[in-house]
Amino acid sequence: MTSSLASQLYQMRNVDRIISTERAQKIKASFLFDGRQAADMDNQTIFDIGRDGLEELRKTNHKFDVYASTLFSEAVKDLDRVLQTKDENRKLDESIRSFLFLLAPHFLTKPAGKAIEWLIRRFRIQEFNARDILAAILPYHETKAFLTLLTIITFDTQDMGIFGFLVTQRKARRLLDRATLMAQCARDRSLMAFIFNSVFKAITSGFGYPGLHSFYVVVMTQYIGQLLVIDDGTVQFVLPYVLDGLNHESKDAHIAAYMVLGSLATRITFTQDALEKGLCAVATNPIDIQAMSMCLTQLLQSQASVADPAMSARCLRLLAKHEAFPRELCDIAKSFDIELVMRVFVGALVRNVNSDERILALLSTFVPIIPASSVTILCECVVRESVSVTLDSGSMDALLQAIDLIRLRYSQQLEDVIGAAANSIGARSDLTKAQIEDVHKMLYN
Repeated sequence: MTSSLASQLYQMRNVDRIISTERAQKIKASFLFDGRQAADMDNQTIFDIGRDGLEELRKTNHKFDVYASTLFSEAVKDLDRVLQTKDENRKLDESIRSFLFLLAPHFLTKPAGKAIEWLIRRFRIQEFNARDILAAILPYHETKAFLTLLTIITFDTQDMGIFGFLVTQRKARRLLDRATLMAQCARDRSLMAFIFNSVFKAITSGFGYPGLHSFYVVVMTQYIGQLLVIDDGTVQFVLPYVLDGLNHESKDAHIAAYMVLGSLATRITFTQDALEKGLCAVATNPIDIQAMSMCLTQLLQSQASVADPAMSARCLRLLAKHEAFPRELCDIAKSFDIELVMRVFVGALVRNVNSDERILALLSTFVPIIPASSVTILCECVVRESVSVTLDSGSMDALLQAIDLIRLRYSQQLEDVIGAAANSIGARSDLTKAQIEDVHKMLYN
């Protein structure tokens, strides 16, 4: 019964489309021409224009080849989609959606305009595929081409809640500037969700391009920046998109995610658990080690207000997989003041050096190249951990190796730190004489 009712409703909508078509015989929707001028052109003329556009697009990207036998084939010249079945139209919509995503990087070119003209004439995409059109061309919202296409789009009633503001824009024949778009995003999170879902649908389908990633980053960072208060709901809304970006194989998607995460980190204070998850997510399968290193640095540096920002052994094991990471971090330290980051990272290395040989290997790689400004931090962390392990009678094999490695390169700095630590320990009244002697023996051995 339900499927029968749905079928009847579908047919009724198509009848409405047919009536609409009959009323519009004297004026045709068009991207390239005036409505009355377009009405004087027959389907064959528009088909030839569209096919010519496709042939030019095929020269720039062979992925357009497949559409020569589908959307731009002789077989569909007389197709009327209102007479197609629901399943046939679903398949047609999928093909149109993919084509529009593929076309998006070329939207402002003449060949793209020709191809769009055919899709409008034959498949009435301005009526049946309004959301797909917007998903593909919204990055061009400040252009005249966007406004031209917007003027012929027909929005379904259920979409007016999200896109109603665009109707106002086109009535006034105003370009959709960034400020207007962002103000609407602030008022209506569903518009933001549409934008983000469209971006990741394109990326997942293999249709990502630099302009799309740039658009995503600008919109997301401005959205975060313009909010007076970022509550838990906002964080829960934004983070899944960041994680999606980190899971993609696209370098641009990763860098976009890093930038958005960095922007979010400057506005909120993460819990230690959330910070740890963020660090591990960034360190897992990075495509650009330099960008990953900058992101990790910004994450830790922006969280100075966290009582005790830390890095887990799991995160260190992930970083140990990336041979270039220690040098990238050191290069950052040479150019920027990242003392907090170095203390967190070095402290984590020393604290966990006994737990995993991969962490010892990471520390061994890091020690020879550490910037001079961070040598004292390294020595302090080693001595502090040595004292802690000695007093707790813990395992020290790997830590002793680390101490020897540091002593070979930075003997004077290490001796200075050891001296200060030993004097401090000697002054402690809560330790027995034997404990103090054990610490001194370990430090000066």
